[in-house]
Amino acid sequence: MGEPMQTSLPDSVALNELMALTVPQKLALMGALWDSMDSSEALSMSDSLVEELDRRKAAAERDPSSLVPWETIKHRLGLTNG
Repeated sequence: MGEPMQTSLPDSVALNELMALTVPQKLALMGALWDSMDSSEALSMSDSLVEELDRRKAAAERDPSSLVPWETIKHRLGLTNG
């Protein structure tokens, strides 16, 4: 893996502490950060990303049985207690 992206963090957050988190902890943190973003802030997407998302949506609609529920994924990653 490459070096972590250098960014300005509040003094109370040490990057080395974040990097020391376990994978499930990092995934939970990423989810919490994602959920905390203001949905009114538009994320720009490239044409190729829009095409890829459209392709994936079409594939999912063709074969819904290939989809994995989010709860199952979280359980496999150790992010649930069940």
